[in-house]
Amino acid sequence: MLFARKHLVFLLMVIFTITLLVYSAVSFAQMGAMRGPSIAGLFHPKVGAGAAYEVTDPKGQKSEMEISVVGQENVGGTPAYWLEMSFTGGPSTGSVMKYLMATQGEEVHVYRMIMKSPQMRAMEMPEAMMSRINEGVTKGLSTSERSMGKNLGTEVVMTKVGPKRCTHWQSVSESGTSDSWVNMDVYPNAMVKSISKTADGTHTTELIRTITDARTKITEEPQKMNLPKMPPR
Repeated sequence: MLFARKHLVFLLMVIFTITLLVYSAVSFAQMGAMRGPSIAGLFHPKVGAGAAYEVTDPKGQKSEMEISVVGQENVGGTPAYWLEMSFTGGPSTGSVMKYLMATQGEEVHVYRMIMKSPQMRAMEMPEAMMSRINEGVTKGLSTSERSMGKNLGTEVVMTKVGPKRCTHWQSVSESGTSDSWVNMDVYPNAMVKSISKTADGTHTTELIRTITDARTKITEEPQKMNLPKMPPR
């Protein structure tokens, strides 16, 4: 099927957002002194478990993001997990994205990706686009992003779910400074709080609640996308 222009613009925006989120997950999980823990060290999925965060952009606008593990499958003998993100507030309100992913050493591989918005039914990313995203996740991080700074010690962070004793990691790269506080009691990525200072301002993400009974918000059978022909790599 052919999408209307507004639908195509929305899809491309979602693709871009998911790619950034996957980049962030890989970078976040690879933080550490000198080399740091691999993604397998911080990404610890548990089906049904997740967390909700309040996200504040440089303009002070707030939105909410939920990240949960809503299922598990074996792909070629490798355990893979359905990681689902949903958004409230801002232009992405009502949007849901989920992807089937597995860790492979220090890298993450995404096998399937499904998205849904209030204006559109559930759609699944074509295989060609998935290969682009996986290639970007593998090669898109600079050396400085793969070596994410230093361990600043243990600190207690006050959150809406109570105090959390966290390890404070700080990284400095060409794009700015990022501070993250992590606690392995938080599923699925250990994130409690992060503050990122870049050229466009300060971005803050803070834990506001934990989730223990997560279920997918995408219950309909997704359609395969038929996007316009992609340009060469």
